[in-house]
Amino acid sequence: MYRLNSNFHCSPCPMYYTGTTAHTHNDRSYMSIYRITGWKAHDYKWRPHYKRIHIHRYCTGYKKTATNHRNVTNCANWVKSVDPEAKYFFFREQSNWHCSPCPLYYTGNTTYTAVDRNTRIHIYRIIAWKAPTFKW
Repeated sequence: MYRLNSNFHCSPCPMYYTGTTAHTHNDRSYMSIYRITGWKAHDYKWRPHYKRIHIHRYCTGYKKTATNHRNVTNCANWVKSVDPEAKYFFFREQSNWHCSPCPLYYTGNTTYTAVDRNTRIHIYRIIAWKAPTFKW
């Protein structure tokens, strides 16, 4: 989105914007929404290992948390190290980079999750997850 006059406001549209007039606002200045031609989705290296299952959501009821991991892979590695039973985790890609395993009772649905549309926080499933084996 770009405003041609006044404060020359320029901003990307949110991830959930699909090109309709939903999530847009009537503005009396020269403001336009542009589509980038030739755009294709970024090829994330983590895609073979983790599947993003919910956008703008995070699990509630978690116990362990960290804010020092700057990408999905580092967050997932930390989650596996602190909670080997975690099948799901959430990661915020900006701000404080909040990273945490989802609780054991979380099954991938939207129960036990909260919505955050202000940041890029998403829930991921570990694709090749296996239940840990205990020697006792």
